[in-house]
Amino acid sequence: MGTADSTLMHFVMGDDGVVRATSKPGVEPTIDLLREAEAACRLVRGEKRRPAVWDVRQMVKPNPTAWISFMETAPNNLLAIAIVGDPLHIELLGSIPEIMGRLLLPVRLFTNDAEALEWAAARIE
Repeated sequence: MGTADSTLMHFVMGDDGVVRATSKPGVEPTIDLLREAEAACRLVRGEKRRPAVWDVRQMVKPNPTAWISFMETAPNNLLAIAIVGDPLHIELLGSIPEIMGRLLLPVRLFTNDAEALEWAAARIE
């Protein structure tokens, strides 16, 4: 189990093989900050793709180009993404989780941490 920080997120690698990512408050996601976060995630996950639980409850709405960048790189790094948030923060994500889930990798929205972790852990290869 390890941890890593970026300007945008905090990452923890669980003993169960699931990456936990927590958005930091007040930081708007940009392409550069997403690249920095990707590098921090790689530090905790190693070279193996893993499922992740992403807590978006403190996330600031990202700009559209940041979302495009995230959608391009996420499948190279993650097996699945369980997104945890309250209705307001899930709404900030717009249709991105649905699009990603249909086209790129399994994505599911949750309001409960335990359910999100259970779902993500079931996707470990």
